[in-house]
Amino acid sequence: IVEQRVRSRRTGSQWILTNYNKLLAEENCSTEEALVAVTAGIVSRQQKGRPVHEWDWVTLEESGYWIHKYWRVEHIMSTDLFTVQKDDLVDLAACIMDWKHIRHVPVEDENGCLVGLITSGILLKHYADTCTEVKKMLAVSDIMIHDPIFVPPETLTLDAVKIMKKHRVGCLPVVKGNRLAGIVTEHDLMNISARLLEEFSRHQ
Repeated sequence: IVEQRVRSRRTGSQWILTNYNKLLAEENCSTEEALVAVTAGIVSRQQKGRPVHEWDWVTLEESGYWIHKYWRVEHIMSTDLFTVQKDDLVDLAACIMDWKHIRHVPVEDENGCLVGLITSGILLKHYADTCTEVKKMLAVSDIMIHDPIFVPPETLTLDAVKIMKKHRVGCLPVVKGNRLAGIVTEHDLMNISARLLEEFSRHQ
């Protein structure tokens, strides 16, 4: 077994890292989904008693039934956040949106507390309505939404969807203990819808 493992150049840690990165790259899933799938994959393969170098690759389906993956906001929210502070220039928020291909940038204070929100719609209106000289002087606090609607991590995903529809917003910052913990966007919900439809079709 040792000889075969050396020949295949596959150790347990290599298998974990390869599968984790593969899921993130190919399945467009969250880090939590990838970790759950890899962990479940390890357990199921260990129970079969096969050596690591014979293990096949993990699939996203191994992370479990959809109700356990997407039931609450904390299961689907993005935690790799790009934020600005209220004294930053508006141009910085615009650059972040452009660089990271996102449409919402939370505004937080020095303690990590949510104090506002900048959206692509706000920026579009700002650049369309404001003269060039004034644009260079404005800070994020001058144009941000000062009291954005937010939810706690334990909010049901369906409730989050209802809130977004009711208030016609494209995202919901997620706050835990007064601190910004994540964000849920229309893009996240679209990805979930696609996965649920795929899972549903597999069971038909």
